[in-house]
Amino acid sequence: MTEQEFKKRTKKMAIAAARLVGELRNSKTSDVYGKQLIRSSSSVGANYRSACRARSDAEMAAKLGIAEEEADESQYWIELLVEAGELSAQDAKPLHKEINEIVSILVASRRTLRNRIKGEGSVIRETRKEYLEPARARSPKRSRIGQSSNLAFKQSSNKKPKQ
Repeated sequence: MTEQEFKKRTKKMAIAAARLVGELRNSKTSDVYGKQLIRSSSSVGANYRSACRARSDAEMAAKLGIAEEEADESQYWIELLVEAGELSAQDAKPLHKEINEIVSILVASRRTLRNRIKGEGSVIRETRKEYLEPARARSPKRSRIGQSSNLAFKQSSNKKPKQ
């Protein structure tokens, strides 16, 4: 599955969740659980899109992890709606199955990415090299920010107290 196909799939899943929530009867429970389902299901696609723009493999793995957590949370809200009697198991089944497949894809993608990171170290994406340098290229010395703040501290501690 290509990146674009998966983006469309996660968007379609979020729309299906919103439509499902729209069909729920009006009750306090369905309102609360339904809003949470809409938030978490739409967050899956948003976080996947963010992962696609990541500056490094490590950042991508982290963002894919967030998308995976949101998909899992969406399953949780569907289960609560069913167990609370707000949604029939039959109506929930197609969306629950789709979210389960999306979770599986995200888990497999993260696993592949983690293995690549372990093998090569974090790879910086070509389009973002200027913003992030690999850890092994960084100097073990303190950053300029830390040095300048230490310098300011030294200067202030050398001053004589005002009388």
